[in-house]
Amino acid sequence: MLLNYIVSARQEHEVLEGKRKIELVDKELSFIEGRYTGVKEKLSKEIVDLKA
Repeated sequence: MLLNYIVSARQEHEVLEGKRKIELVDKELSFIEGRYTGVKEKLSKEIVDLKA
């Protein structure tokens, strides 16, 4: 009984830790996508200006 509780608690901890890591990666990905979009727009404008 105690062993089952310990295993269950450990599994729950691992799941929570996994969810936390996924949330962190998701936030970082959103940040990176935002930076990419901004840089892409800036460079596209610079290319248009250079062609003009």
